[in-house]
Amino acid sequence: DGTIYKGQFRRDKFDGYGELEQRDGSKYSGHFKSGEFEGQGTLVKFERGKKAYQYEGGFAAGLFEGEGKLVYAGGNSYEGGFRNGKKNGRGIFKYESGDVYEGCFRDDAKEDTNCTITRTNGTKYVGGIVNDKYHGRGRLEKSNGEYYEG
Repeated sequence: DGTIYKGQFRRDKFDGYGELEQRDGSKYSGHFKSGEFEGQGTLVKFERGKKAYQYEGGFAAGLFEGEGKLVYAGGNSYEGGFRNGKKNGRGIFKYESGDVYEGCFRDDAKEDTNCTITRTNGTKYVGGIVNDKYHGRGRLEKSNGEYYEG
């Protein structure tokens, strides 16, 4: 099927350290267990012939797990916690624009009662957020010194 693997096997499955190159150009180097990505590794994922993202960090049962860094082809990046392949726990999401979100994630969604969003236009928000929307108490400071609190 065009897949190339160099590494250790156990019971006819990838197991231990190895390097895997898939037909679409995606590459993984790191640890395997029973044929799945497991432990620390680096995955460069291609989709439709183009690089989609690069991930460095922990894996469990083939999914992102624990601490890791995910850099998207478009320039956005995330560094922080993962669980079951999704952003979970504290992390920092940097947008290609330069805006930065520091706070908690729950199943890939921004969800926190005390996050910080810093925008390149000088605006800063500290407070609650749910699904990328300000939620609950917070303080929005504008670059001209004006602020809203509530």
